[in-house]
Amino acid sequence: MSDLAFYGGEKSVTYQGKHFEWPLLSDETIKAVNDYLKNREPLSIATRTGIVKKLEDTISDYVGVKYVLSTNSGSNALYAAYVALNVEPGSEVIVQNLTFHASISPAMHCGLTPVLVDVEPDTGNVSVEAIRKAITNKTKILVINHTWGHPADMDSIVPLCKEFGIKLIEDCSHSFGATYKGRKVGTFGDISVASMQASKTLTAGEGGLLMTNNSEYYQRASLVGHYRGRSETEVTDKQLSRYGSTGMGLKFRIHPLAAVIAYNEFATFENKIKSREKLLGKLSEALEQVKGIRPPVIKEDVTMGSYYGYKPQFVYGELKIDGKNIDCDTYIKIMNAEGVDIHRPSVKPLNEMSLFMDEVVPFKCVEQTWKPRISGNLIGSEKYFENRLSLPTFTYSEEIVDQYITAFKKVSECLG
Repeated sequence: MSDLAFYGGEKSVTYQGKHFEWPLLSDETIKAVNDYLKNREPLSIATRTGIVKKLEDTISDYVGVKYVLSTNSGSNALYAAYVALNVEPGSEVIVQNLTFHASISPAMHCGLTPVLVDVEPDTGNVSVEAIRKAITNKTKILVINHTWGHPADMDSIVPLCKEFGIKLIEDCSHSFGATYKGRKVGTFGDISVASMQASKTLTAGEGGLLMTNNSEYYQRASLVGHYRGRSETEVTDKQLSRYGSTGMGLKFRIHPLAAVIAYNEFATFENKIKSREKLLGKLSEALEQVKGIRPPVIKEDVTMGSYYGYKPQFVYGELKIDGKNIDCDTYIKIMNAEGVDIHRPSVKPLNEMSLFMDEVVPFKCVEQTWKPRISGNLIGSEKYFENRLSLPTFTYSEEIVDQYITAFKKVSECLG
């Protein structure tokens, strides 16, 4: 059968309009922003008061951590985390090869250098074996990302960090709200961070969160980008409080309107999580029964939380045209013609980025300390990306999910 039979036209059965709209701001959030402006509420908050305090207290209660520091981005929350851990310049930070660059790139501004390690080929999470092999006497920090919302193997990672005296940063930007054996991610690390950028399930448009139970880390992080008001009241350590009025001279404060958005959107956060789990669970169950594609792996004892990405995998050898196996890119074209929004993942692994592979970056301030290296091979990373696909993370439209399922079944039956 010719592949041309699938290329658009009358044979398309799936939804042809907009498949995915985000952020889905509630009417209550829009009204809250409008009311905030109408009431002439402050548009800059230097202290831990008002809407900033409301947001941070809400997050503290939800996650179960003592200290929450809001920032203007997840990247700057990470920067504050690296500063707060207060390790020596030249120290190494182990990071998984599959993560967004901002999990580790802020470390370059702190005089630290990354060590790239492999990931599990099924989940894309960091390989514990690869971590152990990468540890040297320079290793001071491990930063992990719960990839696409799937919690990493914390039962192995936490003891390993304790064994070698390594500080742990959890990047929960993909996974805010996820659980590992009933415990929320963000409660395992010395410091955890999350992004509230517009694509995240809990969104502020732009914003970030730093979370910790350690008072010293919280106070140091406060000094990084929250000078005067907040630092003068929150930083009580005698040595650190001397710098309350200036901090480190940077400003990472969240914009109050962003805090209003995040605070009000939190009211629908759990419903969004439950809806995504239901719809994407239905899609996964259907994909188990069709040829040519497998749903993403979700291990026992975890929940996906924000479900930041839905990344199934094409299975080579199960679909044919005129007796010949089709490849992943041909499959994508066929599914696109059926109205399915499917493509290769847009974010590359770190070992394909110039920032981590060039021998010298053209910034003199970091040329002595930013010396990325790869530990071991990256076979797991290669296997994870091989034939990996990306689909929308549907939140509310079961009708469109049903149409997607119809399209996958149709192609499976015709080419399988």
